[in-house]
Amino acid sequence: MIVDSLPISSAGGSTEVLAAAAKRRDVHELSQAAVGRRIAAIDTDAVPVALNLLESDAPCGTWILLDIGARSAAAVFVQEKTIVHVRSFAWGADHLSEADGASPGTKRNRLQHFQGIADTLHLLGAKGLLGTLPSHLYLTGGGALSDALRKDLEAFFKLPVLVVDLLQRRGIAILAKHPVAWNGPLMNQALALALRGMTVSRGLNFRKEEPSSKREPQGLRGHLPWTAIMLALFFLCIGADLAVHYYADSRKLGILKAEIARTFKGSCPEVTRMVDPVRQLEQKIKEAKNLPGEMEKGPLFLEQWKKAMDTQPEDSGILVTGITCNAIALEINGEAPDYEAINSWKSALEKAGSFADVQMHFGGGKDMEGRKTFRLRMTHAL
Repeated sequence: MIVDSLPISSAGGSTEVLAAAAKRRDVHELSQAAVGRRIAAIDTDAVPVALNLLESDAPCGTWILLDIGARSAAAVFVQEKTIVHVRSFAWGADHLSEADGASPGTKRNRLQHFQGIADTLHLLGAKGLLGTLPSHLYLTGGGALSDALRKDLEAFFKLPVLVVDLLQRRGIAILAKHPVAWNGPLMNQALALALRGMTVSRGLNFRKEEPSSKREPQGLRGHLPWTAIMLALFFLCIGADLAVHYYADSRKLGILKAEIARTFKGSCPEVTRMVDPVRQLEQKIKEAKNLPGEMEKGPLFLEQWKKAMDTQPEDSGILVTGITCNAIALEINGEAPDYEAINSWKSALEKAGSFADVQMHFGGGKDMEGRKTFRLRMTHAL
């Protein structure tokens, strides 16, 4: 919903306002329909006339302004310089003229039209919006030109009926060389709209949240904002993609470094300081190759030892206490929590295909925790 209001009066530290609301969707649809078309909107409601009466010498009590057009009518109910209610009726001067006959039936039809105004008065009084009955009835519009209609209204409401002439009430003089025929009831609305145009605070504007002049930019200029937004989103996506890839690569690099460090410490436990594990491990391999009498034994031991350890079941609890390697066989001494763990490792060594004639021997001793000692001997399957 879009709500707008007009300040009507301000007294005693409080402000009286006239508020109205409209559906945002309806206003948007009407605004879209008006784009690209020359449309002139003319406010023909009775509210501008009533607002001008409030600014003139209208009484402070309760009164009604009845605007009777050709096919419709509108009544504005005012109390203490405040518009309380506005209601439209689906009858006008044409309908009332059809009931101008002297027969009781036609007279009754005209009174039925007036009864709608009376019912509205009773409803407003029941709701507490009108504290007193109206003291005057003001007429404007083409229906005010009918003397018979004025008399019927006086007889029905038992109120004085006055015809509004804003030109006279506002003290506006028409300067012209020739006399101008001025018809107050017919020209009140036009004059009220013209006078209201001089006062910014009078009138409801449901598009006040939007620019007063909303023109679609033409050519390249009209696409610049959207182009800038799309480019910003494009570069934002590229930056986010780079950040995600950088984070993923950093995690992979960290995992790889941790794995290298773990492998290095497992292969070279005697090294206390690790600077570049890859180069240090290469250096260890070169040193093992250059040892006297170990030209063939060093590389063979590292390769076969790695193959043997790769077959060891995870979480087996096996502790290796001694290794013996030569050009023919590899012998591993250790401790295990039970015989099943040793059998599982022996089976994995046989299935690997890197060793032949895998033999398993159990020792008779146990350590303080009750672990079994064992010895695995296998030949190289080269």
